[in-house]
Amino acid sequence: MIGTWLVGVEWLGVRVGCDHRACGFRAQIQTRFVFACCILSMLAGCSTLSSHQTASSTRLTVLRDKAGSSAEEALLFSKHRAAGAQSKPVLAVPDHPSIDAWTITYTEKKHQSFQTLLRRAEDYVLPVQRIFAEAGVPKDLVYVALVESGFTTTARSSADAVGMWQFIASTGERFGLEQNKWVDERRHPFKSAEAAAAYLSTLYDQFGSWPLALAAYNCGENRVQRVLDESGLTTFWELRDADWLPTETEEYVPKVYAAIRISRDLNRYGFYFKPQDNRPAHETVSVPGGVKLAWLGQKIGVDEAILQEHNPELCRTITPPGEPAYTLCVPPGTKESVLAALTEPRPSEVRPSRSSSREQRSSRTAVGTSKGKKSNVSSGKLTARNKPPAAPAPSKALKQDRLAAPKLARASQPAADSKAPKAMAAAKPSKDVKISRKTAATGAVATIAKKK
Repeated sequence: MIGTWLVGVEWLGVRVGCDHRACGFRAQIQTRFVFACCILSMLAGCSTLSSHQTASSTRLTVLRDKAGSSAEEALLFSKHRAAGAQSKPVLAVPDHPSIDAWTITYTEKKHQSFQTLLRRAEDYVLPVQRIFAEAGVPKDLVYVALVESGFTTTARSSADAVGMWQFIASTGERFGLEQNKWVDERRHPFKSAEAAAAYLSTLYDQFGSWPLALAAYNCGENRVQRVLDESGLTTFWELRDADWLPTETEEYVPKVYAAIRISRDLNRYGFYFKPQDNRPAHETVSVPGGVKLAWLGQKIGVDEAILQEHNPELCRTITPPGEPAYTLCVPPGTKESVLAALTEPRPSEVRPSRSSSREQRSSRTAVGTSKGKKSNVSSGKLTARNKPPAAPAPSKALKQDRLAAPKLARASQPAADSKAPKAMAAAKPSKDVKISRKTAATGAVATIAKKK
């Protein structure tokens, strides 16, 4: 191609030179130079086309030619690429039977459920739309959260996707969401919204199509790219009709588009929706790490459960220990009370006095153990040393006497009836046996000795 251009330049220069012989050799050289500069500038402009722009142009041509694709979206995509804009084009809802079916489902069969989700979304839609606008993502994609989790911050799927935007651990970490045993920012409604906007923008840059980007958000970009390469198809609707994608993904994209279609004309479908933007849902205050929500709530007169509701990213009822500062969300009008409470010593900072700690330690520790520590004697040895001496083993005669003792004891008890004297007389010991005075006095087992 370059050779052809050079031949044309040479021919044009000679032709101009022939027509201007009257003007002399100098005019001929100037004319050749001007045309050469124009041709070189054109060639330089063509050579700066990137492979990404070439691929986008090819995809645009295919999108225009393929049946079932959105011509409006393809045109918007072309204008976006040609202008080199940072923001993504407006989301166009295509005409497809699956979108119509889900629109009917949401507006008729599940009307009440959809209305409940819209009420739950009132506190989040406008702030998230501002986040998406700053990221250059269409505002209507806020309704991805309606399909993903119903705007539930603590939602968790069977695949361990967490939060309103349903990030798995690896994707959340990839887009800067902190996850540890103290905090999981996938559950933070606005931090996770920033990550979702960045992820959706990345997916659109990769596939150049919002249906494909939404499919990749649901089942992963690697899977969608692999399916495109293996099938040779280029649009989501073709992949859906040919059953190349998981069933969940095939229904997921129409659900999102149906929710967007309804949100654009709520009155037509009989829904009430009033996003809250005239009042802040919470205030933010910087607190140190290790602050217990129960203690803070008691100080400011707010229930611990309400503080947990305002900070769903906290995995425990305490701000992450070791953090110099943590941004905590508190109910409106309580910020000053929180700052005042932080000036007081917290339970973890109160140090007991030396005497009280000594008393607590002595109450928890056995006396024998504490003495053993002071005298450098182990508690086991001390316990063995303080045991009373073992009683001597009884003699054979004593064992026999103990066997006979119960009969003697029963005999010595007073009778309850008038026949008691006769019973006592019958039970009198023989003359050959005498009872020790000591044994009778103490009431112990009698020591019996036979008379020699």
